[in-house]
Order: sequence, then C-alpha cells, then structure tokens
Amino acid sequence: MIERLKLFFQYKVALVGSIIIILITFIGLLAPYLVLQDPLQIDLSNALQSASRNYPFGTDHLGRCVYSRIIYGTRISLSVSFIIVFTVMTIGTTIGLMSGYIGKRFDRIVVSIIDIILAFPSLILAIVITGILGPGLVNVMIAIMAVHWVGYARVVRSMVISIKEREYVIAARTSGTNHFHIITRHILPNILSTIIVLASLDMGGIILSISGLSFLGLGAQPPAPEWGAMLNDGKAYFLLKPDLMIYPGLAILLTVFSFNIMGDGLRDFFDPKSQTEKERSD
Repeated sequence: MIERLKLFFQYKVALVGSIIIILITFIGLLAPYLVLQDPLQIDLSNALQSASRNYPFGTDHLGRCVYSRIIYGTRISLSVSFIIVFTVMTIGTTIGLMSGYIGKRFDRIVVSIIDIILAFPSLILAIVITGILGPGLVNVMIAIMAVHWVGYARVVRSMVISIKEREYVIAARTSGTNHFHIITRHILPNILSTIIVLASLDMGGIILSISGLSFLGLGAQPPAPEWGAMLNDGKAYFLLKPDLMIYPGLAILLTVFSFNIMGDGLRDFFDPKSQTEKERSD
C-alpha cells in the first residue's frame, strides 16, 4: 500500500488535480464559516457594488455578496455532482455487469437501449427530459442520471465480456462457484480501476451539464447560489459589470479542469504500461 502511494505521488498531474479538488471540497464543506455575508440577503442599496472589504467580489444586481454566493455555489455544485456520479456509476456498473455476464436476450435489450440513448447528444436529451419534468435542480439530476448511466454500462459490459472468458473465471465457474461470487471476486476487482477513472473524468462533464442547464433556466432556480444560475443572472449586466459572470465562470473552469487532470493522472496511474515506463524513467 505504501509503495502504491509513493508511486501515485510521482504522478504530479494527478496529485495537483487531487489537491485542488480536496481544497475545493473543503471550501464547500466549510462554506458557512468562510462567507462574509448571507448569500441570499437582498440589499438593493448595495446593488452592483465594486469589490470592497465586506464584499471581496462585489455585489450583484440585487445587492447580494458575490463572494458568498460563489462559496455556497461550491457546496451545491459538488454535492449534486457527487450524487449524480455515484448514482449513474452504480446503475451503469450494475447493468453493465449483468448484461456482459448474462448475455443472450437480456444483453440484446440492454445494448438496444444504450444505442438509442447514445443516438442523441447527451445535453440535448437532458434538456428534453428536464423540459418535460419541469425546471428545478432535482429534475436536472434525474435528467442527467437518465442519460449518463449508459457510458458506464457500455464500458463495463465490454470489459466483462472479455474477462469472463479468461481461464481463472472459467475455472471458478467449472468448480461450481456461484455467479455472485464470480462477479464480486473475479470480475469486479479487475474493472474497478477503470470505473474510478471514468467517474473522475465524468465529474467535470456533470458539473458542466448542471451549470449549462442552470444557465438556460432549467436547473437551480432563484435565489439558489449555483454557478450556472449566477452566470444566467449576470449576463444582463455583462457590459456594465462583467465580473458577475467572470467569477462563477472561473469557479466552473477551475473545478472542471482539476477533475479532468486528476482523471488523466489516475488513468496513467492505473495503466500497467504507464507504470512500467515511469519506473524505468526513475
């Protein structure tokens, strides 16, 4: 375990991304202690104020503290994204395992459903589902979950089909080992690293999807301090006070970038060829 950790620290890209994500997560967890003002408090007398000691990022058109809203937006964006990624990862992995292992008619049905969903751009399909369900953060979560599970199912299914034909799996099946034991002890551990990498890379896309739908008015509704909703609120004042869009935009950019470089680093870390090359270079 210690050797694995030492090896991980050699992947500076993954390490930098992980540190930034940890810091952002702590900002979200400690949001009540980091804000200077109530993020929902309206004070029209302080509308569109420049940065000051009490308002480090200034105020918006309703006199609300932009800094406090950015901090609380971290909590909303990360918590919602983590819930979505965990849910789609669980659903997609379960369906992919069953489809690849059982095969036959069940596999054909799953593949047909995956092909139908993948035939449409994921964001467009999420917009359609949200439009049917109605605006709201919960409905956005449902829409994104309904679209994103197929990515995990497709990857897991293809890996299971390959792994279940290996000698040790065939030997376990021949010896009478039950299917649940084969899946949990022989198949799942071999695909777990791929699932982790896929989830870390997917976090950035999920955050962008949530922010995009909120920017369109389909996600978080006023007065929720969500980054995409803040972009929507600030677009009318872009020429007058562009930082109303710059600050939430930078928050989205930094978070998505951090998850992406962490995912890229984890992909190299779990790749045996990359590990061999890293050890040779050292």
